Amino acid sequence: MPTRRRFLITAAAADACPGLPAKAAAPLTRWDGIALGAPASIHFAHPQADRLIRMALAEIARLEAVFSLHRPDSALAHLNATGRLEAPPFELLECLSLCGAVHAASGGAFDPTVQPLWSLHAESHSTGRTPTDPEIAAALSRVGWGGSMPMPAPSPSLAPAWR
Repeated sequence: MPTRRRFLITAAAADACPGLPAKAAAPLTRWDGIALGAPASIHFAHPQADRLIRMALAEIARLEAVFSLHRPDSALAHLNATGRLEAPPFELLECLSLCGAVHAASGGAFDPTVQPLWSLHAESHSTGRTPTDPEIAAALSRVGWGGSMPMPAPSPSLAPAWR
């Protein structure tokens, strides 16, 4: 079944190879690993498949350095941890701007700051328990896009509640 991650990987690979001639008889080359924090695979039937896969993996690594919640050195993890980011990557600013637009268009139903609440539920359920009301209240006190809009480049900052 197609997933968002599979689409992103395919799109990154397709973007990396415009104008390259493909031959129908090329053998299938496959890569399996972890991308964006989840199992992933890339399949190419192309004479330059190995090079294209290396290019796709380099782009995935670059985007993970910006957006990963699983890598403590990513720009997003740093922004979440400190509430400030000097010289943020353009892709992160673009994403945060889009988050603000979707938040406004949805009347606040979409809230990109929900990570503390999501993390609480994930950690609690992984140990077979349900979060307590005080834990939920504490997580909710750290959620809320309102007042957390990034400042203009080059130094966006987030309200302390988001961290």
